[in-house]
Formats: sequence, structure tokens, C-alpha cells
Amino acid sequence: MGIGIETTNINAFFTHHGPIMAKRNGQWLSVKADNRIMNGLIQCWQRTKAKNFEDFKKTLDLLGNISNNTVYADAEGNIDYWHGNRIPKRDTKYDWKKAVDGTTSATAWKGYHKISETVLSINPTNGWLQNCTPLHLLLQEQIVQKKKIILHIWPLMEKIFGVSML
Repeated sequence: MGIGIETTNINAFFTHHGPIMAKRNGQWLSVKADNRIMNGLIQCWQRTKAKNFEDFKKTLDLLGNISNNTVYADAEGNIDYWHGNRIPKRDTKYDWKKAVDGTTSATAWKGYHKISETVLSINPTNGWLQNCTPLHLLLQEQIVQKKKIILHIWPLMEKIFGVSML
């Protein structure tokens, strides 16, 4: 005997920010996801076809990579690391470690950071790189300059720079 197909209806709520994911303290929480963009596919393809470091860097300007750290190495001896790529600009008045009010335009994204505004390391003087999400392993010489780290992008940075991580 065959197994029947059962249908279940699920009520879903959405906002212009994205789907409602939870309710906390009487407030609905939605998550803005930015992971369905054509530039992400184009960037992935073009970086596999880059002939040199300059070609590769140009692909990063597409701001299509929404989730990955990127490491580059070539036959000329270049080694490079970018901690993220498509990073939204956010109002620094808000604590982005917590949910923010999505009903005000003040919490809307203000475009995206340029690659030069993110944490990166191009040909570090120590001669090596390690790709890892926690940056504590990259804290050598000038690799991560604290003035370049934008705390609203990496809200746990205070902990990463903590003595316990070193």
C-alpha cells in the first residue's frame, strides 16, 4: 500500500525586511537576508577565472559574496585575506548585537561598505595567513589595525580582542 500525501497549512508573516522568525518580549523579529543576488554568482565565477591579483580584486568590488572570508594566493607570491565582502552600512547609534526597531528608517541599511573599509590583509610582512572566523589568530603586526575594525560589522570584536583570546 502506498503512503498518502498529507497537506499542512502554515501561516507565515513577512515584512519588507524579511520573514518573521520569532517573537521575543512581545515583539516580532524578522531577519533581513541578502543572499539571492546575481552578483554573488557572477563574483564566484569571475574569481575562478582571474588571471592575476588585480583581476581577483576587481571581482570583490561586485560585493556579491555575502558569507565567506576570502583568501587569495598566486604564483607571484601574493597572499591576501578579506574578512567578509558584502557588508551593510548601519547606523552606529544602535547596538547591532541586539534586535533593532525595523519600523524606523534609521535602522535601514545605508548601502554597503567598500572592500577597503573591511578587515583585510594584503601581503602581510609575517609571510603567512590563516583563514578563520575569529580574528584572534590574525592579530600579528599590522594585519588587523583596530581603527579599521567597524564594531557594528563585527559586534563581538571586543571579546575577540580580549586577553583571554590572546
